[in-house]
Amino acid sequence: DYIVWDKSATIDFLKPGHGKVSAVFHIEDETIEEIKAYLKIKRKMDKEFIVEVKSETGLVVARIKKIVYIRRKNS
Repeated sequence: DYIVWDKSATIDFLKPGHGKVSAVFHIEDETIEEIKAYLKIKRKMDKEFIVEVKSETGLVVARIKKIVYIRRKNS
């Protein structure tokens, strides 16, 4: 029912990353419901998400700010 794509991203590198690093992208159910409610009124939106990149030891080495474009499909 929706079209979603990455629109832009910026990365703040906080510390050197050694070895493997990873990021987990998780969107809370409450946030999804807020997006759906907004899109009942408006057809499209840009939504910002912040994601931390962590080392194997759990140290935050970077922070990503993602802008995601979301819109309702044509009905």
